[in-house]
Amino acid sequence: MRVALGLAAFLPLVLLFALPLYIPTRFSMALPATAIDSAKQTFADAWALSRGSFWRLYWGGVLSYWPAFALTIIAVAIANIENETRVEYLVSTAAATAANYLAGLLWVAFFSRAYRHLAPLPEPSVER
Repeated sequence: MRVALGLAAFLPLVLLFALPLYIPTRFSMALPATAIDSAKQTFADAWALSRGSFWRLYWGGVLSYWPAFALTIIAVAIANIENETRVEYLVSTAAATAANYLAGLLWVAFFSRAYRHLAPLPEPSVER
């Protein structure tokens, strides 16, 4: 019974966060295309490329950014903002920065792999 109530409370939250991210998630395929200088790097091409893959891209993006989410939750739970010393502030800021860089790398890697999976491979050109 508790699991059902938990899921019933969780689903509206998923929709609440997913709704404003629908368009940016669909356009996310334009970024890897631009990075590799693909001919299909427009937003219209990205929209067509991500058709039918919103939930996979959304959850992949969320899960690839988990180190930053986890560290932020831990830092907020542990932080004593009123009596925080300079060293504690430096350590928590450095840890959050490192986690954000790691999470950013994972996020970029996920969307790059998603682009390679969703985009058709170009035919190899043969020069003689």
